[in-house]
Amino acid sequence: MESKPEPLSDIVLDHLLTKRRETSELDFKYTLDISKSSNFATIAKDIFAFSNSGGGHILFGFYEKETGSYELRGLPTSFHIDQADLQEKFNSYSNELIELDYKEFEREIEGNIKKFAAIYMPPSHAILKAIKSGTYKDSKGNTKSAFNRRDILIRRGTQSVIASYEEIKHIEKRVAERHKNISLISGEPDIINENIFSNLFPVIEIPNYIYRYKIIDEQIYVYNLMNFDIAYYKTGDYYYTFSDNFDDGFKNNVEDGIIERISVNDFYIEGRINIVTALLNKELFIHNRNIGLSNDIRNNHIYFYPTRKPKLQMTWKSRYRKSTRIVAQRIYINSLKQYVFWHLAAEMRFIHIENKYFINITPKIILTRDGSRSIHGFREGTVITRLSYNEFNDKYLNHILFWRSQLITNDKPHIVLNNRIKIEYDPVSVNLQFGIKSDRPSQEFKDRKSELFYIEEVLEP
Repeated sequence: MESKPEPLSDIVLDHLLTKRRETSELDFKYTLDISKSSNFATIAKDIFAFSNSGGGHILFGFYEKETGSYELRGLPTSFHIDQADLQEKFNSYSNELIELDYKEFEREIEGNIKKFAAIYMPPSHAILKAIKSGTYKDSKGNTKSAFNRRDILIRRGTQSVIASYEEIKHIEKRVAERHKNISLISGEPDIINENIFSNLFPVIEIPNYIYRYKIIDEQIYVYNLMNFDIAYYKTGDYYYTFSDNFDDGFKNNVEDGIIERISVNDFYIEGRINIVTALLNKELFIHNRNIGLSNDIRNNHIYFYPTRKPKLQMTWKSRYRKSTRIVAQRIYINSLKQYVFWHLAAEMRFIHIENKYFINITPKIILTRDGSRSIHGFREGTVITRLSYNEFNDKYLNHILFWRSQLITNDKPHIVLNNRIKIEYDPVSVNLQFGIKSDRPSQEFKDRKSELFYIEEVLEP
């Protein structure tokens, strides 16, 4: 028989204590106070939002650092709140009764016993509304309002906000279907309508023919190709290219003057798809070089913007508005004991899947010593890992769309490489009835010290 852990069981609490970031199902607070003069209304706001959204946890004893991560400081040993009093306090705000689960517990943290508290909010069986305003006084004595009477609250990312019309409809649907457990408890995906984007952009059009020939003087030929931005691929004795720009000087360097024109379909039939893929990637290389991108010394498929400035910013049109992002910055790394540049980068390459071509864009981070030459090593790899982990889906997608925007050099509704290759503007996507409810929208990073995940080890100059 399968069993699910209780919301405040040791196994669940131990799992939650490993978290250092909030989600749509988890919130951290420093302390809890239900006295008449307290700011409990701010806690009630979260309880409303969690319960309307399908449930969640609030943990107390967590101190928020400037970086946005949390430190397990614990609560005073004398701290205690009666569950019945907590329940009564929230009920005074709510139109419907929900049974809050509350627990105080201790754990050993870095050799010290610390006290914590947790509230579990179950999914509401009806839409919860406030029956009175959540007013309170802040530390300066000013009157604040956490919510107003009749507000319907929901979790949006890590924020508790007033629900939109569409979100209210989602609450109604959830209530009707009577979801009893959030994914943390059930171990199952959240049942939500979500459009999932990939990092694959379909290729609409490639050249119909490839030209094959042998060269008499390779040194002169390769020099001319580089000067005229012609993408080529050599395997064995033959050169291959999509370009049909053959002047008399070129033809004089072709062995026996023979230039074969071969249908791309023949390469598919003969199992030589690798030649087509290599040529596409060469075309991408030339296109990216022409728009100012450099390559990683270890992987020619990884592109980034070189810079001599301490900080390089790019303006681009995101999904919502025109915005600016940092794409390179000089920082000091304690573990490396030196200044380096980090660069927002992307691995871009063409891939062939089920008789179709796609351009695959995978966001990366690289380090350079001077803004142009990438550096590698075990310690550098550790720094890159720390800089790039915790990439949530929405932010990751924004990175992909940023690089998509950099490939566009015209006003057409698609990407065009060297007037030969046409690529869809939008990535492959699929609409699913389940997804990751706790994934955070990228705008929640606006208070971070950098667009990248900030770590204490990295100090800006």
